[in-house]
Amino acid sequence: MHGEVKSRGGWKCRVGRKVILFKKRPGADRKLGTDRSGPGGGRSFFWEVKVKNREIRGPLYAKVTPKVGDGFVCRADTSGINP
Repeated sequence: MHGEVKSRGGWKCRVGRKVILFKKRPGADRKLGTDRSGPGGGRSFFWEVKVKNREIRGPLYAKVTPKVGDGFVCRADTSGINP
């Protein structure tokens, strides 16, 4: 699974962000893996988490952790659920 980190905070809020991929389940959701966003060319910053085929079925979503730097704060965020 892969995606793009988008932010109005500019490149400093896109690069090096920790992204966590989850599988939605009744009760506690299952953490499938993590990655850090990296440059993908141009103004895009991508992440990729390798998962087993059987784990791809079902609703998945990603969370990006907050990032605090010298004079800036990038808030945490959660993607929409991918059925």
